[in-house]
Amino acid sequence: MRQTKTVTHSWGERQVTFDPNGQLLPEEEVAEASEIIWEFIGDAFKYSHDHSAEIPASRSLMDYLKERLDKVVSDPKQKALLLQLSHQWGPFIGGTTDGQSLKFLWLEETLEGENLFCAGTYQKVLELVSKPALEGAKIVFGRKVTKISSTDNNGAPELIVEPADGKSESFDEVVVTAPLGWLKRNKDAFEPRLPKSVQSAIDALGYGNLDKVKIV
Repeated sequence: MRQTKTVTHSWGERQVTFDPNGQLLPEEEVAEASEIIWEFIGDAFKYSHDHSAEIPASRSLMDYLKERLDKVVSDPKQKALLLQLSHQWGPFIGGTTDGQSLKFLWLEETLEGENLFCAGTYQKVLELVSKPALEGAKIVFGRKVTKISSTDNNGAPELIVEPADGKSESFDEVVVTAPLGWLKRNKDAFEPRLPKSVQSAIDALGYGNLDKVKIV
């Protein structure tokens, strides 16, 4: 980002929060509640890391937060606010607090440092990082691949890429990147079939939602 002089923005700590009825909440009240809930989420990370092996995969981060809040918060109004604020974790993972497995929460721990927002576009960054590939490789567009086969060629694996036009090509190694939805529908494009563990992982994976709002 710095190398390409891409414009960035760093978010401050101040936030504006409304209750479910659309009423603006006092900034001090929200700041205090946010500090509590983020502290609990930090505790959940440590608990997940230390006890991952024994935590059921079905137990969610929300389950953990509710249990903690039941023990330390007696005011129903404050507890409701804290639970509402806990949903702010969702945008960090592209999912929901209810859907985040406590067992695997430790895998979501973020890196230290600035949380920068790209205020322009990523065009210059993409041009920079793609330069080595564009200069040192043959890039082919417009050929739809229908199957990737792996065969044994005198003890050495050979990978055959079969396009729709019938002009197959063989390689020593193939890196495949594909949309998750396509993988779910086209697991038979690989021969031999992918291992059952990989197929199960593809079926179980999903994408969260990331909403962007532009105010003009």
